[in-house]
Amino acid sequence: MRLQKFLNEDIVKERIELIEKNCQPFLKDLKKLNNKNLLYSGRPVTINFTKKKVRKNRKPKDTPEKLHWLMDDWFFKKFGVRSRSNSIFCTFEDDEAEDYGEIHVIFPISKYKAVSSDAILDLYTFFEASDLLYFKTGKEHWITDVLKRAKYTDKLKYHENEIMITCKEYYILHLKSNEMVVKYFEENY
Repeated sequence: MRLQKFLNEDIVKERIELIEKNCQPFLKDLKKLNNKNLLYSGRPVTINFTKKKVRKNRKPKDTPEKLHWLMDDWFFKKFGVRSRSNSIFCTFEDDEAEDYGEIHVIFPISKYKAVSSDAILDLYTFFEASDLLYFKTGKEHWITDVLKRAKYTDKLKYHENEIMITCKEYYILHLKSNEMVVKYFEENY
């Protein structure tokens, strides 16, 4: 039993050190926010702890493909990143992440951008709830007008809405399986 506790403490320490070493830009921004929430993402499967590459050219699950690419082009022109196709969708609210599966915590490695709007909870559901008829009838300028009015930013901000994290790699860890690691970051950042 003591050996198991020792091994667990070693694993916790190793994970904390890896994140602190490789995620400094994100951790500095997180500390400035001083909200004690981390970035959460729901996943259909449990991922204990790993480093992953951000999927490139992500295909939309629910969003019509033409709408997806129009939004992606707008984000690229505005922020220099394709936030809809080359990002991880996160939130500062674990209950929002839970709607998409098992709750995981995300730590972007090295440089990253966090594109979000505190006016729009989820961009696709916003367009769906608004009036996708405009899009279907070819009035595509309506989409860019909405995106402009939503006041998207590429600075990490605390709010309850969707945050699109663009980076090359990130650490992902299952919330419940890594309670000590999560607690450390909640208390120190």
